[in-house]
Amino acid sequence: MERKFEILIVDDDVNLASNLQDILEVEGYNTAVAHDGQTALTLCRQKVFAVALIDIKLPDISGIKLIDKLHELSGETVYIITTGYASMDSAIEAVKHRNIVAYETKPLNMNHLLALIAQIAERKQAEEALRESEEKLQRMFESASDGIVVTDLNANIMEMNEAAVRLYGSDSVEKLIGQSAFELIAEKDRLRIMEILKSAQEDGQIRRNVEITFLTEDGREYLAEVSSALLRDAAGNLVGFVAIFRDISERKQAEERLRESEAKYSVLVEKSADGIIIVQDGALKFVNPMALKLVGFTPEELIGVDFLKMVTPEARETVMKRYTDRLAGKEVPNLYEIALIRKDGTTVPVEVNATLISYQGRPADLVLVRDISERKQAEEEARQLETLRELDQLRKQLLANVSHELRTPLASIKGYATMLLDYDTRLGRGEKRECLKSIDKATIRLTKLVDNLLDMSRLEVGLLKPEKTPTSISKLLREVVAEAQVRALDHRIVLEVTKRLPRGNIDARRIRQVLDNLIDNATKYSRQGTQVVVSAQQAGQELLFRVADQGIGIPSEELVRIFDSMYYIGRRLTPGAEGAGLGLAICKGLVEAHGGRIWMESEEGRGCTCIFTLPLDTKGDR
Repeated sequence: MERKFEILIVDDDVNLASNLQDILEVEGYNTAVAHDGQTALTLCRQKVFAVALIDIKLPDISGIKLIDKLHELSGETVYIITTGYASMDSAIEAVKHRNIVAYETKPLNMNHLLALIAQIAERKQAEEALRESEEKLQRMFESASDGIVVTDLNANIMEMNEAAVRLYGSDSVEKLIGQSAFELIAEKDRLRIMEILKSAQEDGQIRRNVEITFLTEDGREYLAEVSSALLRDAAGNLVGFVAIFRDISERKQAEERLRESEAKYSVLVEKSADGIIIVQDGALKFVNPMALKLVGFTPEELIGVDFLKMVTPEARETVMKRYTDRLAGKEVPNLYEIALIRKDGTTVPVEVNATLISYQGRPADLVLVRDISERKQAEEEARQLETLRELDQLRKQLLANVSHELRTPLASIKGYATMLLDYDTRLGRGEKRECLKSIDKATIRLTKLVDNLLDMSRLEVGLLKPEKTPTSISKLLREVVAEAQVRALDHRIVLEVTKRLPRGNIDARRIRQVLDNLIDNATKYSRQGTQVVVSAQQAGQELLFRVADQGIGIPSEELVRIFDSMYYIGRRLTPGAEGAGLGLAICKGLVEAHGGRIWMESEEGRGCTCIFTLPLDTKGDR
């Protein structure tokens, strides 16, 4: 049994009622027992029984009268009369009662009784299922969002749901019942709907999703999608039609807008001056004509291919990380520049603009690719032009600085030479010697300037190569400091080396030139009597050199350009200071030619420390 039925046993024979109860419960029924009419009425007020077995003679009431009273409480119960005093009159009276389905005499034939109850249970189940089905269909009919119309064979409306009434624009279904359903159809489609119904009658087939123009009560037309079916009675005879329809006006408008939009975007995509690519699951899913033209491939050669194959090797890691991060919902730059590989192996610089989209219902990357070859060429030409401007500016600055630096010693040489020539007999021996010493000093200055110009020129064109040999760094430093002390008698030049340094594979003359230049700068821009400290130490696989002074220092904003060629800050810091702005630029070039680094640390008003490194070559003795 799928469902237990409630059975009421009403009999004043206690043993019979008890035995009957036991048998029925073994069969899976729920039972209740009453030994008189009053108890039976009380039980039936509490619940509804599917079947009641009632003895025709009870102590307080006859079975037939009890059934009448019980029927008033519930019309769903069916009754089986049981009696030990069978008579024709009582049997006839029982059979006349519409809710009594059987008349059983005692002793009861249990097999017959159980079969009878099983039939009643099955019928009850069928009736309940049918009732539930009808209620469900009715609810569906009433609550459906689609309009539903039921007609007879002449297309007269027999039933309409609320949705159909609402679509028609009416406020009452009663006004429409009995009218022709063709009144709901626009005149231009009435003949077509007639042909559809006729065809359905002939072949018995359901017509689905037919587009028909409907009318509203005020005459407005709207497009609806209709599915129709034949309505038959229990005997299978055709009795009418059922039509289900929905307003598709907005959908049609949306479809039209979508078609227009797709056509518009199709033109934009196909004719776009930018390449358009869709990447999904790491593979190329769509490539527009401009993107194909950009890389020289055909669609067949690209669709389904790993998109990274189009990207130059050096950019693949960055591109892949941005692609995966974007899919993961992370914030990543959308706009960046890379180079793509053409079919012929050449590369093309492009600007990429990538964004996350949904493609065929799944996440994908929409990538706009713009050829920036011309822009890159223009930028390169602009850089070259800027370089030429800078070179021209440097040339002018060089001419100005060099002219000044050349005129000063030349004027000195010319002046003292003229004095010797014009006043040879009037000058004493000591005066002539002073003139010659001045000429010699000016000549040294001039020679140094020319040497710097030559060195700077060689460095700029890459012709100055260090001639490296194993060199004692300690010895080199001692010699440099000793000679610098002779040149700068007004300063104390101090060497600080805590232990012997390893020998270095260097161009000793050029490194001496670097140290001399740095020490000379330190003495030039520091007060007399202050000290300049020269130090060196091993730092890992490098030699670290420092030249520190106690001078005026350099403003922090000037440090970044202090090693630029022709950048001479000396006259701004110390008016009258000599220099062409080449010394530190040459130092930088010589250190970098050795594979080292050089930088300046300074605190304005408290001196400068110039630091440079050289790669350590530990070959040779200390």
